[in-house]
Amino acid sequence: MASVLELDLPETDKQVLIEGTRRLYEPDSKVLARLLEVFSRTRTEVQNGLGTVELAKKASELGLRLGTLLYQQGQFESAVALFQQTSALAELAGESPAVLADHSEMLGESLSSLDRFEEATQQIQRALDLRARGPDPQDTSGLVSTLLRLGSLHFSQGDFQKAVDAHRQALSLLDAEDAEKAIARAEHLTALAVAIIELGDAETAISAAREALDIQSRVRGPRHIATLHVRHNMVSVLGRAGRFSQAVELAELNLKVAETVLGTDHPRLAHLLLSLAAGHAELGRADRCVPPAQRAVDLRRTSLPEGHALTAFASSRLGSCLTEIGRSSEAAAILERSLRTLRQASAPNPEWIEVTEKRLARARELGDVSGSSTSAGSDVRR
Repeated sequence: MASVLELDLPETDKQVLIEGTRRLYEPDSKVLARLLEVFSRTRTEVQNGLGTVELAKKASELGLRLGTLLYQQGQFESAVALFQQTSALAELAGESPAVLADHSEMLGESLSSLDRFEEATQQIQRALDLRARGPDPQDTSGLVSTLLRLGSLHFSQGDFQKAVDAHRQALSLLDAEDAEKAIARAEHLTALAVAIIELGDAETAISAAREALDIQSRVRGPRHIATLHVRHNMVSVLGRAGRFSQAVELAELNLKVAETVLGTDHPRLAHLLLSLAAGHAELGRADRCVPPAQRAVDLRRTSLPEGHALTAFASSRLGSCLTEIGRSSEAAAILERSLRTLRQASAPNPEWIEVTEKRLARARELGDVSGSSTSAGSDVRR
């Protein structure tokens, strides 16, 4: 390993702990290795009673930042291991409940990324309990943020009522007239709408989604990227509620705004186009379903690696649209390729696979196409 001087870092471990975090903004692999080395050695010293409380606090702070960096890089296993160490170190250092909550929350986020939802929920709940014990009961920002994560975790596990409860608890802490907290309120309303629609309460879900959209439009403007996301969420809620005409109208508006803001070939347009295609399909407008679905496939092919699951599922929608306009043989070929890709994905999505299997079965049924008679070909525009 290169020397400390070659890495342009302070010479002593203590100096590294105090000053090293500034280097994390533009991480270098050698610098990262040096920081991890110092963190590990300092943690051992503290656990053996050889380090000071000040040193333990600096080490836990550095560990939290290092773990966050690993998390952002997608190194979730390494992040989990590091956050487990920093959490223990922060407790040894006698850190405040708010700081301990930060450690638990990032550990929970990392566990969630590994689909270890039960463990993740325990850590996020622990963070919530720690924040509730904080010195300033008027400081609700931490609680609100943690409740957003807790609600998302419950939703991921299919526990929609608990998700609703978490978001409603957060909303009770957010004054509707407080402009500073308006964005947080909109975030919880958006998540609340998605959870409530799963419980079958369409009116309440639509109301929550509409309030979230109103807040975002007022505070950030109708063309802000966050407003595009919230408007897309409103489209989804309307679709789930069976209000397809309203969903299509709003989807078309959102697409036009997004094209103006992002450009006509931005990858983020793909999911907006797929929502529009889905709306047309539900309304029986098969001919109007194909163009946005084909465009979404093209955008994902040019922006994602070959064989990506997102591209495959977009192609699945395209295949479904083609089936309904009588191009069943072509649709079956596309759907077969999509299904193979989805099954071979590193983390297969069972719901996407099931949907695509049903679409393929319909294409074969309508076109009397056997599985062996179709072959790989290119998507054909007509």
